[in-house]
Amino acid sequence: MIPDLGAQALRYVLTGENDSVLLTLGQHQQKVAEALGRNYWSSNGNWTDGRSEYVLAPRDWQPGILRRYGEVLAIARGNRSYPPIPGSDRTPRWLATIMVEYADARAAVLSGRNTPTGGAPKQLPPNATAPFTIAKLRALLETEPRASLDPILDMAFENGDSRYGDLIPRHTPETMPDFDGFLREDPVARTTEIAKLSPKARAFGLRVLAREGLVDGAWFDLAFAQACDSSKAAREAAAVLLKAADPDLLFARVAALFPGMKASQKIEIARAVAIAGGPGGVDLLRRLLEAEDAPRVAAELERLIGQESLAAGGEDHRPDGSDGYLALDRSWVEAPPLAELPLDRPVSPALRPLVDRAFAEWRADDERHNREKSGGKYFQRRVPMPATATDRFCRLVAPGGETLPRESQDPAILNVTQAWGVGKEREAVQARILAHPDLTLWHILRMHGSDYGRSGPYRLFSIFHRSPTVDVARQRLQGMSGLRTYAAACTALGDPADGVIRRLLQHSWGPAPDFDEWPATDLWPYFACHFVMIDEALGLAPPSGPVPLQEDRALELLAIFPKTPARYFSALVDRAVGDRKLVRRQARDLLDAAPGLDGLLIPLLDHPKQETRIGAAHWLAERGARAALPALLAATKKEKLAPAKAALLGAIARLGGDIGGFVSPGTLLEEAKAALKKASGKELDWFPLEALPRLRQSNGAELDPMVPRWWLTAAVKLKQPGGNAWFELLLDQLDPTSAERLGAFALHAWISHDTVRPSEEEANAHARAHVDATLKGYQRWMPDMTWDRAFAILRNGKLAEYRNSGNDSKGILALATRASGADSVALVRSYFRDHYPRTAQCKALIECLAANPSPVATQFVLSIAKRWRTRTVQDLAGQLVESIAERRGWTAEELADRTVPTGGFGDDGVLPLPIGDRTYTARLADDGKVQLHNADGKPVQGLPSTTSAETKEALSEAKSALSNARKEVKQVFDFQPRRLYEALCVGRDWPMADWSEHLLHHPLVGRMVQRLLWIGLDLEGWRVAAFRPMEDLTLTDAEDAAVGLDGLARVRLAHRTDFTDAEATAWRRHIADYEVKPLFDQLGRPLLALAAGQAEATEISDRRGWLIEAFKLRGPATKLGYTRGSAQDGGVFTTYEKGFNSLNVTAVVEFTGNSLPEENRLTALLGLRFLRMRKGGGLRFDKPVPLKEVPAVLLSEAWNDLHAMAAAGTGYAPDWEKKAAW
Repeated sequence: MIPDLGAQALRYVLTGENDSVLLTLGQHQQKVAEALGRNYWSSNGNWTDGRSEYVLAPRDWQPGILRRYGEVLAIARGNRSYPPIPGSDRTPRWLATIMVEYADARAAVLSGRNTPTGGAPKQLPPNATAPFTIAKLRALLETEPRASLDPILDMAFENGDSRYGDLIPRHTPETMPDFDGFLREDPVARTTEIAKLSPKARAFGLRVLAREGLVDGAWFDLAFAQACDSSKAAREAAAVLLKAADPDLLFARVAALFPGMKASQKIEIARAVAIAGGPGGVDLLRRLLEAEDAPRVAAELERLIGQESLAAGGEDHRPDGSDGYLALDRSWVEAPPLAELPLDRPVSPALRPLVDRAFAEWRADDERHNREKSGGKYFQRRVPMPATATDRFCRLVAPGGETLPRESQDPAILNVTQAWGVGKEREAVQARILAHPDLTLWHILRMHGSDYGRSGPYRLFSIFHRSPTVDVARQRLQGMSGLRTYAAACTALGDPADGVIRRLLQHSWGPAPDFDEWPATDLWPYFACHFVMIDEALGLAPPSGPVPLQEDRALELLAIFPKTPARYFSALVDRAVGDRKLVRRQARDLLDAAPGLDGLLIPLLDHPKQETRIGAAHWLAERGARAALPALLAATKKEKLAPAKAALLGAIARLGGDIGGFVSPGTLLEEAKAALKKASGKELDWFPLEALPRLRQSNGAELDPMVPRWWLTAAVKLKQPGGNAWFELLLDQLDPTSAERLGAFALHAWISHDTVRPSEEEANAHARAHVDATLKGYQRWMPDMTWDRAFAILRNGKLAEYRNSGNDSKGILALATRASGADSVALVRSYFRDHYPRTAQCKALIECLAANPSPVATQFVLSIAKRWRTRTVQDLAGQLVESIAERRGWTAEELADRTVPTGGFGDDGVLPLPIGDRTYTARLADDGKVQLHNADGKPVQGLPSTTSAETKEALSEAKSALSNARKEVKQVFDFQPRRLYEALCVGRDWPMADWSEHLLHHPLVGRMVQRLLWIGLDLEGWRVAAFRPMEDLTLTDAEDAAVGLDGLARVRLAHRTDFTDAEATAWRRHIADYEVKPLFDQLGRPLLALAAGQAEATEISDRRGWLIEAFKLRGPATKLGYTRGSAQDGGVFTTYEKGFNSLNVTAVVEFTGNSLPEENRLTALLGLRFLRMRKGGGLRFDKPVPLKEVPAVLLSEAWNDLHAMAAAGTGYAPDWEKKAAW
């Protein structure tokens, strides 16, 4: 770095002289960033002497100096994306950087982290806690040559909807104390500035204005203009503001301007009137309809009038609220009566000694920890509970305790019943406290009264997340009006009356509330008391607070009501036909029982907005509305846009209509030419169009290359990797070989584009350019870091980067749905192995395979649905499996049985491979190996490499058939044993006819069936016989006696639990005599017999404290079918998991944990639990399944898995907690 550069920069900051130093600083950006010492990755702020103080609390406020300092700091920041800077490009980078620095320093002050590294707490200047102000921002902006106040609103509104700001205060102009005055001082200037912002910022700004009551004058004019904006977000926010305005003003403005508006503007402003106007708005819409000539506008007015009329009550309609509400079917849903609040009383004399003992055990635990852990690498001394803790606890939870001034140890004292990570003695005392009848609901509410940032007290949402304390609170609420009583008690303690529902409607990073654990009658009457909050979340009322309410959460609450409230009909229809997947499904489910719904949807097929036409077509098809077929056919004939046309054709096909007439070989080229004239072509810049294979139409004629190019362009726009009815129709125009060839080309090209990585030369060059700076950074916290290691980290990191992303062009995969199933699966399997972190692309590939009719592709999707490391990919695969099965009228398990590939083998296990007058054969061995024999029956290594010209094509076909057979056999012998083992664990049985056809007589699965023992059942489910299929497919018992099919209604796999000792011995002898190699062990593993009282337990812990190295645990866990659990905070995982989807149960082996990336640290096993899947994703760790509810076979097998993992370690260690500690 240039000597004296720091002094030059300082001189510029203080005087403004020699601004060329900024160019020099930019040339040395990396070293400037290192020298200034802020890494920008701290999530909690840091106070650095001088720097933070000057930004937050300068002794001499000089805007010019601070601006120039911001310019230097902006260079130091470089292109870092975190922490995000406020505003957009409209905001000078120096100003946005100052705001980041200010927010960082202020976070340190507000949280008490004003301690420099290695130093004593810093004495803060008197004004260090004073917030930044708009006045200061103005002063800073006025130092610019062309001063503009535009950046103030840009920074205030551009990032306003960021969810990262929901739970912590944001330090942007919107939160500054004089922001309201800034808005009000010059409404015309402010509205002009808002109109320049991005659509996202305008939408947030309009909601802020509505929240602050700025709804007249220039503010009204702004909202009226934005109600017709091209941005949907801005339009919806404008409608909210207009709803808060004077309705007469709105009606007068609309009546005056409506006749002169464009058709698109009329439709948007009519929607705003419907949202904002209430009954008066419907009257206005009727008057506008009478004078309207444009058919599409008139149709939209009619639709809005119909929707709003259905949503409104009659003249004698009681208001929705605490007494009940009007439902979609026009019935009145009465709310049950509200119970009185329970008695509030102090801690009783009988309860107090238990509390005292709990604190004594706590003190003993802390003192023991301080003695035993002192001197350890990560030792942190605990401060024992004071002797007065019991007195303080009793005062805090007694009536009036919520009003006492808080002391520093109060949050810990109120956690006396927290059972996580405590000793057995203390846990036992805690359990006695919670079981004591004198512990009241009021006590628990005060215990959960600690503040939780902007979300309010912990008790506002803790009731929905299971814990021993919460379980007691719920017991106290039984028979007492449920959530209404709970919320009323919270309100009595000082919480807002809407506090509980507000918290439920806000975004949360934690697990979803466990509504399914509550009776619906304990929930919905409380929600009905606060319809206005649901209105706000759905954009039907102005915001009432700084934290936005989430519409998806509102729809979740509405799903709990016994009937959908009529007031939300219009809002739900808009979402049900919209393009937002997050809420579309929820809205459709809520409207499923709405009267006359199909009649309201059919006119939407002619709606001006494409997204609405698409949504209406999909929904009509989903509802099975065959009466809509004429309208769908008519709309398709008029449709010009590819996405809408695809949706309409898909709906027609799903409803049983004929779509063949919409595409013909003769019109393909004309349609392609017309479509490509309008296409930009940029979306296919990367695609090797010049290498497209030559294709033939179904009539044998060659297809012009423009046609598949048009298909590719349309596919990119549609973004449907699983295809649709239109693409199925288009691909049907090709001969099968061409369709397969096009699919293979598209799949190869897409994967190749998506997986391009830097070369070795580029990676080395990148590492050389950055290694010195990186090494310096590492050595601050890793002194032993070497140059070579730093170079390798940089090099490997660069090699792991992806240059491209196929996600934007995933629609191309719709053309790959006719590719060879075996070849496609081979490609996708390799992609999943090497690129599994690319979740979006993995999802696209799964959708593509799910649309491939090949059984090989279906089986791969089934395998991913059964088990995969990425939960969202596995969930999508499961949904696709259900969809395929539903279309065929099967269950998912029946689909898995009936689509197992055969590899081309016949019932005799032979695949003939004719080559001219010679026929080679591939024969299937019992272990799944494919053996090749020549025409003389002798084993050979491969087919001939050459042949005569006459048999050249036959040789090529034989090689292809043999290659596909090997791929399919490998897939079947990889996946089917796992599927059969799961069937054993969950106790699945088959109807005898299905088992015989799809398993016993299947040329591949039948070989596995012969290596297993089975139980035949009668119609009542009672055991009739145990048997094993022989090579000739007859059935035999353990004594070689034939077993007939008569009397066998169903079949399931046998387990050791089915046999006496003598029977098990006989079967072992039979297996040995016949030299059968079992597919998996059905007889040899020990049986688990639950001890007395263990049936009610939720954990098996007989291997708790068994030590094992992390990698030695990973090996057997993976081999047994377990996958690594999700990483928790800090990148640590503590579980191995094995899902049994058909039971919605996951076996979870818990251990002390390992970090990511994994290290071979010493760990200890903790136990085995069984968990169900939480609605919305994630396992229910808070409510493990009692062991008595787990099927006996699954329980025994998982217990054996736990013991197998433990056996790979070194055994039990009494001091395991110390040895396996981090």
